[in-house]
Amino acid sequence: MKPLRPSKKWILATIGLLAVLLILKILLLLTAKPKITVDYVAEYKRTSGVQNYDPDENAAPYYQKDFDTFVEPPDKFKYPHIDWPEDFNSAEQALLQEWLTSNRQAFEYFREAVDKPYYWLEREAKEDNSLDSGVRFI
Repeated sequence: MKPLRPSKKWILATIGLLAVLLILKILLLLTAKPKITVDYVAEYKRTSGVQNYDPDENAAPYYQKDFDTFVEPPDKFKYPHIDWPEDFNSAEQALLQEWLTSNRQAFEYFREAVDKPYYWLEREAKEDNSLDSGVRFI
């Protein structure tokens, strides 16, 4: 008795069917859109948040106000300036005093922020689902 040998047609048909299925699977994989079932921003807030969170005890808004109201120092007082304030002449001391006075509100916000027990940023999702802290550093 002769062993049964599949004909070449059946072998080629099977290989062709497998190739079509593989191409279809690759196309489906490349064109598929993910279904987001977890709100990752809410989950992040839940896991990273402060226990017993009280917005009045959070320093973050005060630091943001501090950054927003801070007045940049005059070029005279920027690095690599090496003189100490007591070495300034009267015009430089007056300029320094004027700059410090212009930052009075920023210093006050800083003092309030330092007295708060924690710094926690409220995170919100943008339209592209990336996180946005709302704080912009200078």
